[in-house]
This record gives sequence, structure tokens and C-alpha cells, in this order.
Amino acid sequence: MKTDNGMSRNYTLIFVIVISLLGAIAYANSIAGKFLWDDHDLIVNNLSIQHWSMAAHLFTESIGSGAGKTYAAYRPFQLLTYMIDHALWGSNSFGYHLTNVILHISAGLCIFWLITLMYKDGILAFITSALFVTHPVHTEAVSYISGRADPLALTLVLLAMIFYIRSIDARGAYNFFAMIICYAFSLLSRESSIMVPVAILFYHYAFNKRVAARSIVPLAGLACIYILIRCTVFRALFAQDITVLPLHERVLGFLSALSSYARLLILPTGLHMEYGMRPPALFGISALSGAALAGMAIVYCVSALARRRKDFFLFPVGWFFIMILPMSNMAYPINAYMAEHWLYMPSIGVFLMAAYVFRTAYSVGGAVRVIAACACVVMVSASTLLTIRQNVYWNEPIAFYSRLLRYSPESARAYNNLGIEYYKAGRYEEAIGLYEKALRIDPGYGEVSYNLGDAFRAMGRSSDAIGAYKKALEIDSHFINIYNNLGITYILTGQNEEAVRILSRGIVLDPGDPYLYNNIAIAYRNLGMMHEAIVNHNKALELKKGR
Repeated sequence: MKTDNGMSRNYTLIFVIVISLLGAIAYANSIAGKFLWDDHDLIVNNLSIQHWSMAAHLFTESIGSGAGKTYAAYRPFQLLTYMIDHALWGSNSFGYHLTNVILHISAGLCIFWLITLMYKDGILAFITSALFVTHPVHTEAVSYISGRADPLALTLVLLAMIFYIRSIDARGAYNFFAMIICYAFSLLSRESSIMVPVAILFYHYAFNKRVAARSIVPLAGLACIYILIRCTVFRALFAQDITVLPLHERVLGFLSALSSYARLLILPTGLHMEYGMRPPALFGISALSGAALAGMAIVYCVSALARRRKDFFLFPVGWFFIMILPMSNMAYPINAYMAEHWLYMPSIGVFLMAAYVFRTAYSVGGAVRVIAACACVVMVSASTLLTIRQNVYWNEPIAFYSRLLRYSPESARAYNNLGIEYYKAGRYEEAIGLYEKALRIDPGYGEVSYNLGDAFRAMGRSSDAIGAYKKALEIDSHFINIYNNLGITYILTGQNEEAVRILSRGIVLDPGDPYLYNNIAIAYRNLGMMHEAIVNHNKALELKKGR
């Protein structure tokens, strides 16, 4: 029996199983990874995902609000998946990593489904999916729990496109509503999903198909509603202090990123996070190479569209540039000029072109077929091995941050995070040295001053700790933990009146924090003010019960 694309169901099942196995093999060792980087804000310290009663709040706050952090991202569906994970696994990182791997495999299977629908070629779809699920450039999106937005959004984006294509041929309500639901949830998973209507329109041009207005108009309407809400209701809520570079620097940065992306897809070595705001040389060879790549792509697409001929490479080239555009730093300023996980969605175009080359060679037959098959197996195997090796770096935080600093020695955040890991391990002197390096790079990094205070206090250097906490308060007076820890340090050094003063300021800012009331009760008790101590102690108990 054959499917509607002419491929037997047995072959389809085999391809699905192999794609799933490849994804599982490539990322099996990532499941042992610990929480690191943004995982602490989005998961470990995020109170919003720890109780089902908070589910509605996920749709009214930024992604880091539950941990008291400011993020520009609005991704409630991503947070909802963390809430489900928390209900299943608690604080065990294993389950969160397992979900990421499942989502990545799901994305690979959706690629197989979509390409089969578009090209009616199961082998082409299989090769594309195999290259995608094993390529090491995707480790940042899969092995990193906070990278979940990418596989989650891509799965939903591809499903939306699949149901769109199916809705063109079948007028049933099922495909239409499935398309709308998938697209709506993709927008709530990652902002770059906004490009789906553009990608669909380009699909029609590339395949010389008539646009199905009854399906594309609702998608475009959803995109407009999303943009309107983000630019009005949530504009202030998700505001983030980002240094906006001049337009010409952002353009040159994007061109440099293009050449780096091409290199990473062909030769995926030296993978790491934190590329920074500016490329190493704005007018260097990378920017010129990127300009050449962009120029050739534009000329090719324009000429192919003008000829109105069905050219295979037109859609994958267009897909890559359409999906990379939101991360180009040109239309909307963002906090880096490039990131490896930004390739997750656009890279499908590159893998599709590579698969076409293999497929074409395979179709020749004879010795060429054998060579093409062997070359494809070697490439997938090499990608799998590189991915397995790259996963090791993500498994252990100290190794991860130490390696990152070799590539990004000016990353204050990397020094701070490595310092936190040393602090957890009781290596306070080393932690202090790292925090001080971070502050030399970014003196206005309030969290580092706070962490430095904690390290000083752990070593019994109370006066240094007080100085660090005061500095942190000057930078960020709304960080409640500073008031608590500074108050505790004052209590330990016998400065109970100062403790009452600073903890009272904290209570004004956050009257729902039980620790502030508990600590101020201790200070009042030490001052002999028993009535005030009892009142605040009871308030602390009341608030703790409420949690």
C-alpha cells in the first residue's frame, strides 16, 4: 500500500524510526546535563512555574518575571511546558532535558512530513531530516534547557505549514483549525514564528501555486494581532535595556554573522555561546564574505522569480533568509549580532539543499549511487559524533563556563556564572576572583556585586560583604535578596538598628516576602523590642503558609 506521495507506508515507517533513533543517539548523553545559564531564572528560581495556580500569570508576564528578572521575551507556552516538567520531575534536570530531546526529534519528524508533502519525495525528506537532527550546531537549542523555545516553536511552525498545505487541497475544518491553533501557540513560544505567513507566501511563489486566501488571511491576521499586542499592552512590561548600535554597524554585524553561520554549518567546530554585540572586525573579511553571500542569494531569488520557473533551490534559499531575518538585528535591535541557536529554524533550507545534492547523485544509479549513499552516511555519522562530543560541554557547569571564557574572555556574565559554581562548591576565594574580574569588565553589573557580598559573608569578611551589598543596591535597588542578605549581615555584626532600617526598605518594596519579616523580627528581638518581633514573626509565618 502506498501513501498519497507515492512512497510505501513501510518505507515511511522505517524513515520515521531511523530519524527518531538518530535524534535519540545524538542527544542521549545530553540528558545527564545540569541546570546552567538562564535555566536558573527560567526554571530553578522561577516561582511562576512551580504551582498550577500560577498558570494564568504565565500569559501576562515576561519569561523571567517569576524569578524577578527582566527579559524582553514573551513565551508563555514555553513556560507552560516547564510547568508540566516541574509537575513531573520537580527539580530533576533529567526530565527537562528529556523533553528537549523529544521536541527536537518531533521537529525532525515534522521536517520529514512537510518536505514529503511539498516535494513528494520521501528520500529527499529523510536525508534533510537526518542532517537536521544530528547537526551539532543545534546543541545550543537542544542540550540547553532554556533553548527549548527553538524546537518547541519550530515543531509548531512546521505543523502550521503542514496543515496549511493540507487545507488547500481539503476544505475540511480540521486542517484549518489545526493550522490556526499551531500558529497561535508558535507565536507564544518564540517571536520569530511571526514569519510563517511570509514563508507561506514565498512557498506559493517558489512553487507557482495560487495563494489560498481563506487560509493565509487568518494567519496574517493572527500575526498582526500579535504585533499590535506586543507593541502596546506588553511594550513597557517587556522593555529591556539593550544598547542600540548604529544601523550601519548592525547591518555589517549581520553580514559577518552570515559568513560565520555558513562556516558553522559546513565545519561545526568551536561552537560556543556569547558572541557579543559586535563582530571582531566590522569591515573585515567576514563582513565582505557575508555581503557576497547575501548578494548572490538576492540576485538568484530575483532572477528565478522573474523567470517564473520552478527552480528547486529557490524555496530553501528563501526559507533561510526569511527565517533568519528576525535575528538580523536590523529591523528590531537585539542583544547580540549572532547566536548558534538562531540557526535552528533557518538551517532547514541549507540541509534541504544538501539533501537535494545527495538525492540527485543517488538517482544517477550505479557507482555514483553508492558514493552518494556512503557520503551521506559519513556526513550523518560525523555530525552525530560531533554532537555527542559537544553535549559533554553542556553537562557540567564549571567545564561549560571555563570553556566559554576561552572563546569569550570579555563576558562578564560568564565570569559571574563560573563564580556562582565555585561558590556552590565552597571555593570562595576563586569565586571572589571571578566576581572581581566580572566587575572590572562591567562595573554596573549589580548581580555580581550581590554575589560578591555573599562570597565575602561566607568567608566571614562581613565589612567587605556590607560594602559589596551596598554597591549592589546602588545599581539595582529593586533586587529584594540584597535587602535580606544585607540585613542578615548587619544582624551578624551586631548592627541591629541598621538591619531594621534596610529590611524595612525591603518590606516597602515587597510586602509579600516572608524572609524580610522573619529577619526583621530577629533584629527587633536583639534590640529588645519583643512586641515588634512577635508581630513580624507572625507575619512571616502567615506569608509562608500562603506559599
